[in-house]
Amino acid sequence: MKRTGRLSGLEGALLCVLAAGLGFLAWARLSSAPVASIPSMRFFERSDGMPVAEVDAHELATFLTSVGVPPLALPPPPVEAAVARAMARAMEALVEAPTAASYGRFGQFFDALRMNEQARACFERAVALAPGEHRWRHTLGRHLATIGESAAAEAHFRRATELDPAYLPTRWRLARLCFQTDRGGEAESLLRGTLAAAEHPYPWAELAQLTLGRGQAAEARELLKTALERDPTYGRGHALMSQALTVLGERERAAAHARRGRYSIKSLDSIPDPIVRDGVRETDSVSYHRIAARSSAAGGAERIALWERICRADPANADDKIQLSNAYLGAGRTEEAIATLEVAMAQVPRGARFRLSRAQLALRLGDAAGALRYADEALALDAKTTAALGVKCMALVSLSRASEAVAPAERALELAPDNPQIYLFVGSVYERNGRVSEAAATYRRGLAIDPATPGLREALERVE
Repeated sequence: MKRTGRLSGLEGALLCVLAAGLGFLAWARLSSAPVASIPSMRFFERSDGMPVAEVDAHELATFLTSVGVPPLALPPPPVEAAVARAMARAMEALVEAPTAASYGRFGQFFDALRMNEQARACFERAVALAPGEHRWRHTLGRHLATIGESAAAEAHFRRATELDPAYLPTRWRLARLCFQTDRGGEAESLLRGTLAAAEHPYPWAELAQLTLGRGQAAEARELLKTALERDPTYGRGHALMSQALTVLGERERAAAHARRGRYSIKSLDSIPDPIVRDGVRETDSVSYHRIAARSSAAGGAERIALWERICRADPANADDKIQLSNAYLGAGRTEEAIATLEVAMAQVPRGARFRLSRAQLALRLGDAAGALRYADEALALDAKTTAALGVKCMALVSLSRASEAVAPAERALELAPDNPQIYLFVGSVYERNGRVSEAAATYRRGLAIDPATPGLREALERVE
């Protein structure tokens, strides 16, 4: 293997070279520091020829403890050699000057490797050291959103927006959280407020997804035209355009856009965010993104195989397990779907969306009592999750406790008064309780927001 680059502070020369099937193998010792020694690293070639490195687990645990970061529960997996070298430089910087920047950059490595406890500790330390700095406040919010702690993430995004109103990705991430918690009106306002300054197609695509969810396919198509004018290779834009055109009956054009978006890495584009890159996020496996991009078009056994492969490659990522669980459920493999979600919940015990997914699965399987229990757990973690309030209402109705469903239904309406779908299920709860006039008034309010909302007009005609 040809070595490229050199770790700074290297104490010794190459200690040994072994040949028996491993190719080039070297041990390197990094420089010492007053707080703790930089851990040893072993460099070698993987069977596929990829240069990688292993970090000495005991020495890494000692180092992490010395800088106030929780040690890893399991030995760290091998990482690409270039990442290991960059991580060594980050550790040296942390020892030399424990600043917000050095903790934050160190945390980015753990974030990229899905080592959530360590990443969070580093980002929280960075925020504590520089509470008025936008950069690490934003990064901590992004990390918390990724692991399902939406309420805490939202607080950090709002503070980061106050610190730097011109940085659009923070506002986009805040909009995404609003969207995920069924606050479509606030999400739309945030997104539209960035259009004049945005060059990336992301906000147009996100607005298109919002309008598609409301059944407004023609408006979504116009938004997506603008997105694709800004970047004709934007895979997510093509995928959403395919959905909009299908609804509008333009099937040939829909198929053409689907083909362009299906295998594009950009089909899974996250929010464009230079802050979290710094040479770290680019080390994520391209093959992972290709696999995940294919899964949206795959079905049955192929989709399961794709997500099983992803989960094996990155077992620490709980979000991937939601996708695998959905794939199992779609194939009728119920027990595996449940077991996979249970593992995800154990990995992120404070993640509301994992309990929401479990509640939705229980409701789909006819387990109303289980759905109610998991919905309550989700709401205990994030009381503003309107989707969990909806599951709770449906579970209570199924358990013949319709009178108890009124309060959570009305709470959901308070949280998302501009979402016409909320009016549909709130009205149905009123119907179940014999409050027909209130149900009719609720349906009318929903139709006033969007007359094309599926089911609302039929519901109104039923009670009038």
